[in-house]
This record gives sequence, C-alpha cells and structure tokens, in this order.
Amino acid sequence: MGDSIDRVASDLRPPALDHLGLVPAVRSYLKDLSQRGLDLKVEFHAAGFRNRIHPAIELVCYRIIQEGLTNIIRHAHASEAKILLTISHPNVILMISDNGRGIGESEISDMSSIGARGVGISGMKERVASVGGNFEVRSKTSSGSVIRAELPVMIVDSDA
Repeated sequence: MGDSIDRVASDLRPPALDHLGLVPAVRSYLKDLSQRGLDLKVEFHAAGFRNRIHPAIELVCYRIIQEGLTNIIRHAHASEAKILLTISHPNVILMISDNGRGIGESEISDMSSIGARGVGISGMKERVASVGGNFEVRSKTSSGSVIRAELPVMIVDSDA
C-alpha cells in the first residue's frame, strides 16, 4: 500500500523535478523511457536554463513532454521524436515533433473530442492555459506533428 501511494505521489510530481530541476528531470525520464526497448529515438535539446523556473511551469513542461511522447508512442507510428526546450525571455518555448503519421485536420480542430488522442491534446492545452500560456498543434497526414507551447518564464530567485 505504501509503495503504491509513493508511486502515485511520484507520478503527480516526480521528485527529480523538485531536486534537480526541469532539464535533468526530463533527461532522467528519457533515459527511463529508452530502457523500455521502444522503437523510438528521442532527441532532446535545452537552452537558456541558467536558473530554475517557477515550479508550476516546470511541472507543466514536464507533463506536456510526458503526454506528447505517450501520444507519439501510442498513435504516431514514429521512429524519431525531437524535444526542444528553450528560455526566450519572457517565455519558455517547448516544441515536440515527430516523423509519424500525423494528425488529421479534423482531429486538430476538435481538440476536445472524445478519445485517447483528443483527451491527451485537450489536457495539454488546458495545462498550458492554466499558467497563462499558448498551445498549438500543427500536423500533416503522413508528415508528423509538432506540438508547441509557450509559457511565461517566471524565474525563481536562485538565492532563495
């Protein structure tokens, strides 16, 4: 029972996020993901992270990466994904792209549709909106997809 409670708490907010910050936590998540033997190569690049950002923004970025990769693994039939995470004041810009089957126009325009893909996309959109950010999905059938989120930086004072 205690182990399952710890697992749920860790799923809600991974300890690595609090202890190490966003970039190392994402690297740790990607390492764990690669050890599952999936046929997906994930490239990750981060730039501009000299200071910690607000914990709420870190969590939203982390969850968008998790959900984005989950969607790619489950639905895209992609062999490669790229994650770009950049601080470009006053925003954190997160882009996740893949070389998969893409999402049809009707699926993108109806982001609140019922279904695994619709719930994932609408959940990401809601998370980003909850912190005052912008979210978009671009895709072409058979050409992959790009998820882009812009969130306010809200730098945390490193001396605190």
